Amino acid sequence: MPDGPARGEAVARNLGPAPLRAVLVALALAYFAILIADHVRARGLRSVVPGPILFFAQIADLFPDASSGVIEYRAEGWLCAQQRFVELDMSKLFPMLAGNKENRFYRLMHFYRQTPAVLQALDKYCVSHYPAVATEAGPDRIGGVRFMSLILPLPKDPSEVVRYSRKPLDEYPDVPHHLWYRSSTRRADERCSEAGMPGPEAAPGQTGEAGER
Repeated sequence: MPDGPARGEAVARNLGPAPLRAVLVALALAYFAILIADHVRARGLRSVVPGPILFFAQIADLFPDASSGVIEYRAEGWLCAQQRFVELDMSKLFPMLAGNKENRFYRLMHFYRQTPAVLQALDKYCVSHYPAVATEAGPDRIGGVRFMSLILPLPKDPSEVVRYSRKPLDEYPDVPHHLWYRSSTRRADERCSEAGMPGPEAAPGQTGEAGER
């Protein structure tokens, strides 16, 4: 008789038939191959692998580098009558979670800042829904917008870390601004004209019709 396991020993046995085990091994190898290919930015991967599968294979690239700064998103509106930009308080349009960085405007800019169709829709929404801006010369309407991000330096000392609080753009004069989108001069001019006000003919940072980006 062949020798068997000694009494009391636990024997690990394979589960399922051999063909099933072979399929599971093949799926595991394919998963790790996709994971590695996504990490090294393999060309054409997104056109071959379905999105839902690729989503679960992107875990290797969630945190490839330490953050170098704190990102904040801001919006400015072009005042038709006064011909200048002024910062907009987006909590008036997105009141949900307005007091922290999970507010809807931040989330929208984080995920869609490079999607022109979404930014153009946001542009239209802001201009049509934002209330008149109170200024020294009286209320003024906005004819265009520009959306940007700031990268604030991380505190060097952990004790300097404080709870998030939104500060005006004027308090960050030396912080680099990255412009993601701005209304075209033509579009802002049309909106201001409809309201009986001049458009941004000499708006700082605008270049003709190539104003949207």
